[in-house]
Amino acid sequence: MCGICGIIKKEEVTDTDTRRVAAMNEALVHRGPNSASFFAAPYVSLAMRRLSIIDIAGGQQPLFNEDKTVALIINGEIYNFMELRQELEARGCRFRTRSDCETVVHAYQEYGDAFVNKLRGMFAFCLYDANKNMVILGRDRLGEKPLYLYETDTAIMFSSEMKSLLTALPKEAKVVNDDALYAYFFYQYIPEPLTVFRGVRKLPPATLLTINLTDLSCTERPYWSLRDIPPSAAEPVHAVQNALEEIGTIVIRSDVPVGVSLSGGIDSSVIAILAARHAPKQLHAFSVGYPGYPENDERRHAQALAEKLNMQFHDIEVTHDEFLNDFDRVVCDMDDPIADIAAYGYWRVARAARAAGVPVLLAGFGGDELFWGYPWAVQAVRHNTLKKSLLGKIMLWGSLLAENKRYTLYHPIRALAYAAQKSFGAGFLWYDRTPGFRFTEAHQQTMFTGQFLNGIDRQLPYRFFVHNTFARPDVDATALLDEIWMLSNCIPLGDRLTMAHSVEMRLPLLDYRLTETVLAARASGATDRFLAPKQWLTDAVRNILPPEIIQRKKRGFTPPTGTWIAHVVEKNRERILDGYLVRNNILNKAFLEQMLGNIKVHRDFLYKTVVLETWLAHYL
Repeated sequence: MCGICGIIKKEEVTDTDTRRVAAMNEALVHRGPNSASFFAAPYVSLAMRRLSIIDIAGGQQPLFNEDKTVALIINGEIYNFMELRQELEARGCRFRTRSDCETVVHAYQEYGDAFVNKLRGMFAFCLYDANKNMVILGRDRLGEKPLYLYETDTAIMFSSEMKSLLTALPKEAKVVNDDALYAYFFYQYIPEPLTVFRGVRKLPPATLLTINLTDLSCTERPYWSLRDIPPSAAEPVHAVQNALEEIGTIVIRSDVPVGVSLSGGIDSSVIAILAARHAPKQLHAFSVGYPGYPENDERRHAQALAEKLNMQFHDIEVTHDEFLNDFDRVVCDMDDPIADIAAYGYWRVARAARAAGVPVLLAGFGGDELFWGYPWAVQAVRHNTLKKSLLGKIMLWGSLLAENKRYTLYHPIRALAYAAQKSFGAGFLWYDRTPGFRFTEAHQQTMFTGQFLNGIDRQLPYRFFVHNTFARPDVDATALLDEIWMLSNCIPLGDRLTMAHSVEMRLPLLDYRLTETVLAARASGATDRFLAPKQWLTDAVRNILPPEIIQRKKRGFTPPTGTWIAHVVEKNRERILDGYLVRNNILNKAFLEQMLGNIKVHRDFLYKTVVLETWLAHYL
């Protein structure tokens, strides 16, 4: 696990470019505290920081092919490296190290452009080919590892983190993207590939960017898609069971201690059990809780499972005073503004893991997105299905009005218009069903200034989920959850907040083969959205998971939300009323004052505002 960065130019790199790359690399020290390395070639200056996980002594980067005409810097882990290495050695490849990432170099050498299809894991890389005079930037299928880009006619800069890239950008490049800020208030994060800054974007997941060093021309192509997975006739539960067993054998590979972020729920418990079955050494379990053991505190459940699996248990109790004291640091460590109150729990788990000498952490992200763990998502798909017929549209119209009783009572004309638009209009009824999206949609005329609204693209928030065909809404919905929520909220929090403490987070339930298994079953006609939440997953692990875990209500790392937000909003009241967003005519001060008059009711909006203001204060 590492951080990577570099500059690729139309003209030869200069000493100034080299110093810029060194500064970017220094800003990534938390991602790789064990060593730093550099690589230079005509038109290319690259660097990386290393967190040593596999082949601690010999896995230094760049990694090369036999004649050193191909050089690689990479952030991530190749989980299937043992199997891939055997395949490559059988074809005559000679390895210099035991590093999992050296397989990438030789796979490229043997398979050309198709090499990335051989990789199973999480990664973002830069590969330099001297013979072809080109550079390839790439990212894993589900976007677990980040790659930020800044592109001009004469240079391309890239880095694993925004804060690193900003050290190399000229002042005039740090222009705030108002469209991105607008989308943020709908989502609580900025959907990829957008970032806060107009000239900075993220390379999409499952994408290769090939750069010709002769003229800096670029070709960008996807190599995998969630929507193109062919159907499979395999029985879904049995197929999921086989996929999970395979994941358990490969995701645990490490030369350093490994831990599990254990909440006591199904997803993290499955990961813990699979890891314990295949780990060669004792594992660690880390669990977050709150004073007084409130209802949402699952430490006792987590500890009971950890003891059963012979894991060393680490109890992390979080107070709201600690949250207040650490708030600014956590927002800065996010690297992108994300108003997810659960972030502090992840940050504290990573800090505890580093203090315990455990630099690898497994987590259960992805189970809810893949197996219908969110009731609102299931309901959105059902409603979308109703749009296929006139009778269904009328039924949907009635159900939307019924769901919005208060809205219908006080704003009947607007409620009817909303229901008619969602029932009969084109598009995919989906993310706009979430409360935060609907709040911003309803209040934007008073929330934002007229000057701001006149200058932005007001259709932008809808473009991330609108589709005009509804052939397989369950497949589309699964893809959208990964492409929007997971990609721009959950995955970045997991990566940045753990790497801030020099800890690698692995997400076994985001293994692309497991994702393919589930979507292939749905593409074949199998349907699980009408079953109990996560039925395929629970049936697949019923033989290994204690029944009390399956029956227990889902809670996860959910803090005492009301108290935490009320305190952080009160502490930052002045920042909210006189911060960047008010001073730059984005938010109306009168609207903010109105919201602050009842923090309990408007806490979600206020938390979005204080997170964004805090982030902007750090990064501007």
